[in-house]
Amino acid sequence: MKKTLAILSFLLLSSACFSQSAFDKALKNISNDLAGKLKLQDKKKLVVLFVTDINRTTTTAGNYLADNISYNLVNDTVFKVFERENLSSIAEVKALIDEGYIDAEKTKRLGKILSVNAVIVGTYTVLSNSIKLSLKALSSSNGVTIAASMMDLPLNADAGAILGIKILAPGENASKNPNCKGENTGDYCFTNSTNKTLYVELNNVMIMSLTPQQTQCKYNLLVKSYSYKISNIDPNAPQWTTGGNKTVQNGVTTYSDPQPQNYEVYGEINVEQCKSKTFVIK
Repeated sequence: MKKTLAILSFLLLSSACFSQSAFDKALKNISNDLAGKLKLQDKKKLVVLFVTDINRTTTTAGNYLADNISYNLVNDTVFKVFERENLSSIAEVKALIDEGYIDAEKTKRLGKILSVNAVIVGTYTVLSNSIKLSLKALSSSNGVTIAASMMDLPLNADAGAILGIKILAPGENASKNPNCKGENTGDYCFTNSTNKTLYVELNNVMIMSLTPQQTQCKYNLLVKSYSYKISNIDPNAPQWTTGGNKTVQNGVTTYSDPQPQNYEVYGEINVEQCKSKTFVIK
């Protein structure tokens, strides 16, 4: 009987080990690396404040990463970790989380409010098949970074589904065009997260207008680099203005004293073969 139980225990343990994905293992490894550095600093009362994207925006993916890092630190047993679910119930802490960044003074305030001696924050960047995760631990006594870790977390389809990221199977095209290889094309989407109607130009040609919170895609773009301009002024509207005095003379309408333009950004995008990318306008 004891032998049977031992075999069953071994099989269950083996199953748990094999079921853990490379993503989960990498996330645990970066948590352990940071934990080891904090032990050397004798910082054992912690809070994982937030993990944001590179634009300092809080996301579902960032919350998932932060929750798992906190969980891994709790399981180390050396640390006392403030429960992340309780952070939003503290008004001052919630305001700090919503801002998406933290400086030395805010770190010291958090140390007093939460009775912790280190605050952990992080950022992530989504790459083609991985997430580059960077973590920093800040001392609550002076706000100085006392430990840091960085690691690439390999993504599979399951991890991508949890994080809201589509992971392509081998040979799968992200582009809508099944002939994207032969035609050397890719797709590019733009999401307007502002409260303004915006106009998108590629290589000085307007390709779309976007109402607030709208997403549109341009399909079958040739693979190359494109310059972009995004503005709240319609480039196809003659003598467009956001305000001012209207004058009609000889059937021609003009405007004077226009209000200053308040949104305009420039840059460059790269269209890749058979890939679909999304530019979030902020």
